[in-house]
Amino acid sequence: MSKRNLIEAPSENVFWFADGKQVKNLKELLDTLTTLDEGVFLHHVNKERNDFARWIHDILDDEELARKIWRFKSKNQLIKLIDSHLRKNYS
Repeated sequence: MSKRNLIEAPSENVFWFADGKQVKNLKELLDTLTTLDEGVFLHHVNKERNDFARWIHDILDDEELARKIWRFKSKNQLIKLIDSHLRKNYS
């Protein structure tokens, strides 16, 4: 399986965190998640929503990762999954 190039969101579709941080690709999302305040994380991921999965699906067009992420509600689980997905699928 060949690796894909990392997709960058256009400036009007970057992901904005509740604390004002913004990211434009999966690598930046991973890096930001590692230091993200738990309260900010829970604002974006809870029983009703998973803003990361929606953004990854709708903007970065990575349906496989979005589907996997949807069911995870822990920051550490998300970090591990995104890291593994990046290593496996992106150059």
